[in-house]
Amino acid sequence: MNTTLKPINLFEDLSLSSTTGQLEIRKNAVSWQLSLLDGKLEFATHSLQSGNTLKYYLRSIGYENTVRIDFLTENKTNIKQLIYFLEKDNFINAKQKAIIQKKITEDALESLFWLSKHHNESVLNPEIKPLQWQKNEVINSEYLLEIKPLIKKIEQRWHLWQKLSPTIISPHQRPTCANTSLLEKSVPSGTFSLGVLKQLVKLMHGLSLRELAFFVKQDELKLAQLLSTYIKHGILQLHPPKSPLDLLPQIPQPIPQKLSPNLPTTKKLVPVEQKYTIVCIDDSPAMLEIISSYLDADKYNLTTIPDPMKSLSSLFKSNPDLIIMDVSMPGINGNRLCQILKSSPIFKFVPIILISGETNIKKDILESTGARDFLPKPFNKETLINLIHKYC
Repeated sequence: MNTTLKPINLFEDLSLSSTTGQLEIRKNAVSWQLSLLDGKLEFATHSLQSGNTLKYYLRSIGYENTVRIDFLTENKTNIKQLIYFLEKDNFINAKQKAIIQKKITEDALESLFWLSKHHNESVLNPEIKPLQWQKNEVINSEYLLEIKPLIKKIEQRWHLWQKLSPTIISPHQRPTCANTSLLEKSVPSGTFSLGVLKQLVKLMHGLSLRELAFFVKQDELKLAQLLSTYIKHGILQLHPPKSPLDLLPQIPQPIPQKLSPNLPTTKKLVPVEQKYTIVCIDDSPAMLEIISSYLDADKYNLTTIPDPMKSLSSLFKSNPDLIIMDVSMPGINGNRLCQILKSSPIFKFVPIILISGETNIKKDILESTGARDFLPKPFNKETLINLIHKYC
């Protein structure tokens, strides 16, 4: 069944429908496929996602054995079939499958959303086909995705991507450093230490922003935000996306509204700001309560951990943008815990702020732990917020 649809209406129509079937949309030699079951998403993908895409997402959840994927890819298996066979052969379990499918679905939907913003007045002819299942495949309704929350998340990220334009216009652009001596240059708002920046440059070698983010286990938008200041100041340069990824839509910019002189002006819409996830580790319940009172729940997702010996599992679950920890704690002090975290690729690029009642923490000790900054106790709300804004 074919229907005519403006891209700008696509997501609104999908969120209100109870469609069952496989929706296929083609534009600029790229096709998107959305598998819908009673109006919920089972899976979404586009034709440029590949076995390598799956490898990156598997590594993001700690899965490193990709030999089976290489074998399946050689047999030209598509990405949905790859995931099915990985679960069937017990390489991943049902929960891991659901996590991977959600990540790939969000990736596909984000590019389709950008397409809708670029071509809001053009016409699409989406085709709805019957759903195709693998033999003996069971669909767990628990893992079906609601469309509205996904679109809300994608739209919030779009507003944040827009702020990086025109410096960055695609997550598939490839950063490089033509003159490594410039890495020594001080950059306003630069958050990376010289050592970390040099490590990142060594990793680049033709990788896109997205691929680089996978390697350092960081969200691609967050990494792009951190690198943008170095690109603006000429320390890093960006090459265009490799073919065929250059066929995917770039980050769309808002179209300026032409106001009639006879019409009253309307209030400018303010984009929704990203909520940053912050983890605070301190054995003092009073200090955790103070920090909680300082951080607005509308702006920050705060996780407080009173027992440093049990902090690692909570840290892995929360995937923080910033960690605040006390230096003097029983069992393991903040300096040692910071060193342990920085030895992990997952937390290597997560800023850590040490707090302590001692005011004479030396800079060389701070650098040896891998912490990014130090905040002496006591501190007020303004001081804490200003320091957080330095890294988030």
